[in-house]
Amino acid sequence: MSTGVWHNESWTPKLGHTFVNMTPGGHYRMGVYVRVQGNSSVVYRPVKYIVASTLSAAPSPPHNVQAKQVLNKKVEVTWMAPQSPNGPIKSYRVYFRPPEPEPFMWSTGSNSTSAVVDFSFEPGINYTFWVTAVSQNQLESLRSETVSLVFAKNDVLPIVENLHVGGVGSTTANITWDPVKSPAVDGYRVMWTTNVGDLHPLAWDSVNTNMNYINLTSLSPGTTCSVKVFAFKDNFHGPEERVDFVTKGQPLPAPQSITYSVNGSRVTLRWKPVSSYQSGTAWVYGIYKVDAHSLPVSVGNTSSSTYTVRSGLESCETYVFQVRLVAPLGIGPPSIPLSVMTEYSAQAPPKDVQVKTERYSDDGHVLVTWKASCFLIDHAVGYMVYIRDNSTGVEDLHSLSASNNTLLTMSLGDLHPGGTYVVQISTSVPKACLSVPALFVVPPLAAPRQLAVVPERNGSLYIHWKESQLPPSMKNDKFVHVVYISTRKDLKDADQYNVSHPPLVISGLPGGKVYHVAVSVIDEHGFESLRSDTVEVGILAERLSISTSSMAGVAASAVVIFVILVAVVTFLVLRHRRLQRSFVSFANTHYDTRSGATTFTTSSEVQEIDEEEEDEPVIRGFSDDEPLVIA
Repeated sequence: MSTGVWHNESWTPKLGHTFVNMTPGGHYRMGVYVRVQGNSSVVYRPVKYIVASTLSAAPSPPHNVQAKQVLNKKVEVTWMAPQSPNGPIKSYRVYFRPPEPEPFMWSTGSNSTSAVVDFSFEPGINYTFWVTAVSQNQLESLRSETVSLVFAKNDVLPIVENLHVGGVGSTTANITWDPVKSPAVDGYRVMWTTNVGDLHPLAWDSVNTNMNYINLTSLSPGTTCSVKVFAFKDNFHGPEERVDFVTKGQPLPAPQSITYSVNGSRVTLRWKPVSSYQSGTAWVYGIYKVDAHSLPVSVGNTSSSTYTVRSGLESCETYVFQVRLVAPLGIGPPSIPLSVMTEYSAQAPPKDVQVKTERYSDDGHVLVTWKASCFLIDHAVGYMVYIRDNSTGVEDLHSLSASNNTLLTMSLGDLHPGGTYVVQISTSVPKACLSVPALFVVPPLAAPRQLAVVPERNGSLYIHWKESQLPPSMKNDKFVHVVYISTRKDLKDADQYNVSHPPLVISGLPGGKVYHVAVSVIDEHGFESLRSDTVEVGILAERLSISTSSMAGVAASAVVIFVILVAVVTFLVLRHRRLQRSFVSFANTHYDTRSGATTFTTSSEVQEIDEEEEDEPVIRGFSDDEPLVIA
């Protein structure tokens, strides 16, 4: 009816027709034309038209879905309308995840093909979006194709404009910019550095401010400086704006004549003091450890021309050091890189400490491995293994006898399933340094097995499972089984039932729902095993219950009905017998077997035959040669 176009289906000699390939949710006007068989030129128009509607169907999914990040922590999702709407579209729904497990839904109007989703998006998270269409009958389409978007930290806020440098001196400069008016920001981050042309540039200095200007000090004289500014709000920031400038004065010199000496894992550096630049200045030197894969790391400052690196170095390793001026006139260029190899020290910490837990399920032990501080050891050395329980804070100490091996192992037991521990190792000599902490988690208890949930006739659940096999170290521990039951698959907000041993019977659960059940074990220290596989079971809706008083009423009604039925049956039986007797009497008195003629009595004779048959009709006599019809 919406198009106004008529379609001729076909001529048929039948008295019915089935229409096919119709649009779901469509309204149609139908009529029947009649023509004379054998004469197609004579056609009679429909006398009456009928209007019918097809059932509604869900629309086809939207297509060409796209998502892009917009300012102020929002995402704009666009799409094209369904190619087969199957009726009017009421609304569109934009879904995305995370969060998990249930996706977030954003609804929009029927005429929209885009939506700006305002949500607390997290930077660096990959979000997946899709769209569905909803008809006026609340039928939702299948999901559209999905589109992914990694929410970025930058480009969320506008760029800072009119970044300007003024008041440049030998060690100072004034930086200004236009404030960001929309959207509102929390502040600005200012970063700066000096470009002295070294192979290992230092990290940028930075500071946050809520003003649109900043005064930089302690810059290096006669060097090119770079400044970057961007706006930020929460964890998001806008694009960086950069400006370069050159400070006044002469560049600072680099320290010269760097030498070193090694004592075990300690390194002492010496250099020639700077005296050719502003003599009499109390210079401060910075010592940096550099490598090709990261920024230089400061190991200390000194006002003298010598410095000893006492910590942070391992035995038998190669390190590269640089020295430069860091005060009072800013940071100067570095010295020539100096490569140093440390020596073996019995006090040096062991390397590459690892913990392997694969054996724990078999014998309740873990294997700790580590390397000696040097690849070659002349004298045997003992080791101390420190282990700390992160849950209780209890520490334990194990010793290993002296050895000159470079690869060592130790087996540790009496660890609690599911516990988190930290291991550190040192040599057994006085003032030995501890290794880098190694964190490991003991495999948890095995989950209970063969969980079975049986719904009983009274609506309760009978739950049974096979208990976990506990390790020998827990044979004297107390534990409890925890049964989780929830209407959600993820067991979120599940009710918990604690029992010592299976089985468990749960009653009083509302009917007409599907429940998800799992079980685990928790010991007296609070450690929980893995959960069993989740079992899904449904409970039927509550059956009709009849009270005692209602039952008495029903019984009384049944007795009354039974008495009435007996009376009716008795009446019918007696009436049937009277009718049978009346007919036999009628046949015997109106037929003569010797002559074969039919005779009828008068009404007086009928009364003599049976005075009790007063309700019998009186048949008047007539000639026996007339035909008799008995119906």
